[in-house]
Amino acid sequence: MALHQETRSAFGVPATYHRVGALRLDYQAGFAEVAVLGYASDEARHSGASAMTVCEMRIPFSDLGSGDPSRADVYAAIKALPEFSGAVDC
Repeated sequence: MALHQETRSAFGVPATYHRVGALRLDYQAGFAEVAVLGYASDEARHSGASAMTVCEMRIPFSDLGSGDPSRADVYAAIKALPEFSGAVDC
C-alpha cells in the first residue's frame, strides 16, 4: 500500500511515491505517530533507493476510526491531511 502524489524534496527533485515507513500507536495518549517516506518513483522505492523525504505526523485515534487502526485506516487519515490531499492509492 502506498500513495501517489508529487511533492518537492529538499533536493528540488519531485517525490511521487509515498509509503508509511514507521507507525507507533500510543494508546495512553490516543494518537498514532506516523513517518511517511517519499521516493522519486515506485521503481526507485522497489530498486532499493533511499527515501528522499520523511514527513512525520501525529494522527489522533479519533481520525483513525474505531478499535485498533488498520493500515487502510492510517492511509485514509493521511490522505485527509492538507499536505496529502489529492493523493491516490497505488
